Amino acid sequence: MPIFGEVAYEVLYWLPFVNQSLRNFRGRIVYWGRDGSETWFQKADSHQLLNRNMFDVIERERFLEWQSSEVLLNGNLKQRNFSRNSWIYNRLFAESLNDGHLDSTYILTPETMFSLVAPAIVDPLGIRWRQIKSSFAHRKINLERSDFFDRLPPRYNACRLYSKGGELDFSNAVTQDRALESIVDLYDASLPLVDLSPPEDFQDHKSWSPPSDLATSIWSYLPYETTSNLFLQSLVISRSESLLTSHGGLAYLSIALGTPTVAVEGSETIIFQLHRKALDRMVRYHGTSYRTLII
Repeated sequence: MPIFGEVAYEVLYWLPFVNQSLRNFRGRIVYWGRDGSETWFQKADSHQLLNRNMFDVIERERFLEWQSSEVLLNGNLKQRNFSRNSWIYNRLFAESLNDGHLDSTYILTPETMFSLVAPAIVDPLGIRWRQIKSSFAHRKINLERSDFFDRLPPRYNACRLYSKGGELDFSNAVTQDRALESIVDLYDASLPLVDLSPPEDFQDHKSWSPPSDLATSIWSYLPYETTSNLFLQSLVISRSESLLTSHGGLAYLSIALGTPTVAVEGSETIIFQLHRKALDRMVRYHGTSYRTLII
């Protein structure tokens, strides 16, 4: 069962949860993702692993309708409760692989993961996290070589900046000026700066791109396709000298890819203590350079 919501939860919790849950599993594993995130789960005995894009099974329009209904019911897409829609999609994905026979299928769902994470989020003492952290195991994401590599500059830095509600607002001229100052201070002007902003915004993330004299859109090198958007972004990040991005999913993904990362936060940014602890654990495991930048 794929995780439908934020990339942050997929990289920080879901992937490590699946890694640990299936560490001794020897049968066939099918990992479902969307728009290329299925390539992020890897296992040593890869001949038993099948990575599938869920949009091979369901229409995107139908999925977007489901997303809207989930937001209306729960206020978010965190899949904390096993709903009727969850049951329908689980069955669809399983049946697509087993000709309608589910007897031999074990389904690991995000709802199981959230049953561990949700109580820990509201635990101010961090006791719950100490109890559950052994349920999560990190693994570096190693992407297979792609023909797209040859279209990228030999060396470059990357950025992906976006507003996050009221915490980090790039519609504000002051925020934009501070971001531009940071780019000039951080980056060697002799290397291209590649902007990963997609042509369309997702969820509440409103993209902001540096001026064209500072950054070049990645889509001038690669073809934009919604169905492979996350794969292409992860591919570009994996080859980058560093990534400057708003604190969130792509920052976590960059760490898992082994790319030095600068995460931008606003002065009003609030991050749950649990996420900080999980992030610190992830950074220690990967040994990736990571720091925050307040603007």
